[in-house]
Amino acid sequence: MTHDSRLDRLQDWLAERLGGPAELAPHGRPGSGFSADNLIFTATVGDRTTTHVLRTDAPHAQPYPEQALGLGTGVGLQSQVMRAVADHVPVASILGVEFDTELLGAPFMVMDFVEGLVPKETPPCTAEGFYAEANAGYRATMIAHGLEALAAVHSVAWREGGLAVLDSDSEPAGAGRQLDLWDAHLRAGLRGRDAEIFGTALERLRTTMPPAPAADDVVLLWGDARLGNVIWDSLLGMPRCLTDFEGAAVGERELDLGWWLMADRWMHEGSGIDRLAGEPTRAAQVALYEAAAGCSTANLGWYELFAAYRFATTVVFVMNQWEQAGAVPADHTIWRDNPATELIAAILNEDARP
Repeated sequence: MTHDSRLDRLQDWLAERLGGPAELAPHGRPGSGFSADNLIFTATVGDRTTTHVLRTDAPHAQPYPEQALGLGTGVGLQSQVMRAVADHVPVASILGVEFDTELLGAPFMVMDFVEGLVPKETPPCTAEGFYAEANAGYRATMIAHGLEALAAVHSVAWREGGLAVLDSDSEPAGAGRQLDLWDAHLRAGLRGRDAEIFGTALERLRTTMPPAPAADDVVLLWGDARLGNVIWDSLLGMPRCLTDFEGAAVGERELDLGWWLMADRWMHEGSGIDRLAGEPTRAAQVALYEAAAGCSTANLGWYELFAAYRFATTVVFVMNQWEQAGAVPADHTIWRDNPATELIAAILNEDARP
């Protein structure tokens, strides 16, 4: 592991929070992500060594739209959400958040490192890795407790928890507002390009819009609810830490559940992989969520299509990043031809069947 100069600049900042000067050493980079730069490092103070994660905001345009002008989607928002949900679901303890860009060139936060297993994304966890190799009971436990954790996020009193900033005075919370935000975000990311699949999906979404939620049905949304955004206990199959809250918003719970179902489709039908032993059917997963949340859900086909539209939007922004980094040529078509747009097409085709 090569030395990371950011740790030198963090010495004094961390000493105040660790109780004394620490010897810092890089320890790897967790998983994959496109909205921030993450570094695992150890800190030794005297005879005590602890492990932490440095998460630094990335300078490029973010895959998720901001929920209010100037709010952003970086560590400021993420740390607020983590603190608000900490009494309801397991999240990493935050050592500190820094908004002054002088130290590292961007806002950052330092969290405690949480040991555990994270399902693979590429190839999908249903094809390779601990999830694919686990026994049926372990997978069933993971999914059930993942949905319970999702329901717990939705139970957070977000207005009282410092997250009223996610709401808008100009437009009611819910699917309509989110569709407007994501459509504008997609157009910005496309930079004048377009594809028929986006227009077809948007027309379907606008013409079949579910009714706006009642005020009491507006919940805190995780924004990226899926198995791969949880650190799992290797023995018990229980969540040890929920991660990635840059897509946090407020709206009806189906916005998150539709994303969960879209991710499930991506790991199975979208990847040509049969459901594994122990994995509940999609209908059974909806029932598990409803039992945990103590309420029913509706219009999940619409919400899953919108989830695929949002997923395709994030791909556009990630491909823009790759293009800027020289990883793909300027005339690439991955922004249009990718698993996310294939999911949109599959859902549209399902809805069109008699």
